[in-house]
Amino acid sequence: MRDAEQALAANNLVAAEGALVPAMVLAPEHPKTLRLMGRARYLRGDWAEAIRNFATVADVVPGDIDNLIDLGRAQSANGDTASAAATLRRALEHRNDAATLIELGIVLDAGADSEAALDVANRLLAADADLARARLLRARSLQALGRIDDTAAEYRELIRRQQEIPAAWFGLMDIKTIRLDASELARLKGAYNAAHWNDIERSLLAYAFGRAAEDAGEHADAVAAFDSANRLSRRRVTWDGAQWSRQVAETIRAFEGVTESAPANLGSEVIFVVGLPRSGTTLVEQILAAHSRVEGANELPDLAVVIEQESRRRRRAFPQWVGQASAADWQRLGQEYLDRTRRWRADKPMHSDKMPENWPYTAAIRAMLPAARIIDSRRDAVETAWSCYKQLFGPNRVAYSYDPAELAQYWRDYDRFMRVQAARHPAHLRVQSHETLTADLESEVRALLAFCKLDWEAACLQSHRAERAVRTASSAQVRQPLRRSTASTAAYGDSLADFRRHFVQEGTTPESKR
Repeated sequence: MRDAEQALAANNLVAAEGALVPAMVLAPEHPKTLRLMGRARYLRGDWAEAIRNFATVADVVPGDIDNLIDLGRAQSANGDTASAAATLRRALEHRNDAATLIELGIVLDAGADSEAALDVANRLLAADADLARARLLRARSLQALGRIDDTAAEYRELIRRQQEIPAAWFGLMDIKTIRLDASELARLKGAYNAAHWNDIERSLLAYAFGRAAEDAGEHADAVAAFDSANRLSRRRVTWDGAQWSRQVAETIRAFEGVTESAPANLGSEVIFVVGLPRSGTTLVEQILAAHSRVEGANELPDLAVVIEQESRRRRRAFPQWVGQASAADWQRLGQEYLDRTRRWRADKPMHSDKMPENWPYTAAIRAMLPAARIIDSRRDAVETAWSCYKQLFGPNRVAYSYDPAELAQYWRDYDRFMRVQAARHPAHLRVQSHETLTADLESEVRALLAFCKLDWEAACLQSHRAERAVRTASSAQVRQPLRRSTASTAAYGDSLADFRRHFVQEGTTPESKR
């Protein structure tokens, strides 16, 4: 088992699974075997099986704190942050240390329980003001709660203390509404030009400096910094654009003849907001969440988890099993999604789910939850892509965004797919133009609410005042009064010529074809 432990520590999944074979034969029910298998399954992304392994060990050895932490991480990865928090609180009963508290704070943050995450961060900092990870957690929690000035102060305190310098500069500039004075800009530029950072640290500083240079009107410097940041980020992700395009085409074909679905009234309590990141999805959700009947749930992983678990059960990747799914299957999957998201409807009868990456599941949503409403949030293609290019996304997400050519191809796949869905499901899918929304707010909000079968409420016109945790890259921006234009690429002039050319197709940009 020592070989398996070493391989897992090095994230070498193939070697770990090979080393575990003898243990699985000789002692398949031994707690150590089960825990190591759980860790291997966690690395593989089979979180449901990992949870079963870790939970079995927890029943046999309830005082194994490291196993409880592994269980909490797997539950969080599986989208069940409430169970993950409960598990980590169990761990704290046995070992009330900073490392375990940090794990709890991370889970609470992931579950959008920002008040509780902030409480954890405050407890940690009260005990040790030098604990940089706790200060980063505090900053994230404050930003989600809309306390933007306090958020900036925490990042600036880290910079003052010379702690987590790349993460602190990145976090400060990722707020997107903070502007640096001349002395801060000089310090950031000095950090950006320093030679001692590793690739991850250098990419964080490059994203931060790119934003600061853009704010300062130094557009050539901004482009150079963003190009550097994305080259470094692209090395750390795996993305096969050709394979993705084939899967998108296969999904369109798979649903062509599908007539089976869940009952027509299933899913009326859900509003899905899909699209590319940085296309206005957060603003749409903020408007909906200002309504008295809608809970804004942010970006939920549950739909993808339900689909992935069904694929594992059938041992066939989505969408290969779609043609074999019965009405009862779709109803089961729809009900599973509703059960997983029930907590978001504890106080209000409806919830919004604005995970942008749900767009490839639009046809599946129609089969699983026929009464759900789907909003396709659209913004000018080049503006959307440039905003994505300026953003470092979370691990294992948006891997296509770090190369302009891959970004353009992904946009075209999305555009092609969603045009088909809009034609197939016109009564249940609304295309929401970001530019039209910001230009004619009241008319668009009225139409949006009518589409979602919601009564008119004037509070939706003042969505920046909605009090809720927002866990997206636009969290600070949606708390400001709406601007008529959020376009930024025109100011770059010829500096973005190379970027724009990836979106030119037959003499036009993709957006001009709509």
